[in-house]
Amino acid sequence: MLVVGTVNGGFYKLFLVAHILCAIVGFGAVFLNGVYAAQMRKHPGPGALAIFEANFAVSHIGQYFIYAMFFFGVGLVGLSDSV
Repeated sequence: MLVVGTVNGGFYKLFLVAHILCAIVGFGAVFLNGVYAAQMRKHPGPGALAIFEANFAVSHIGQYFIYAMFFFGVGLVGLSDSV
């Protein structure tokens, strides 16, 4: 049985899954910056600029997932019932 206010509760499990997914997506997007840099070296000129702009967009989106990960982590602490 899932109880709302415990570690076995539905909200806790929801926050845990969201926290883990945000960590994977957020840090995964930033982790791949090296791949983008390698591709920019292979395609100088306008191609490198296009890759840079794509990298910037992906990193910007990843940044919000990292912020959300912090939010869900704090929520997990609040829902943990001092366990």
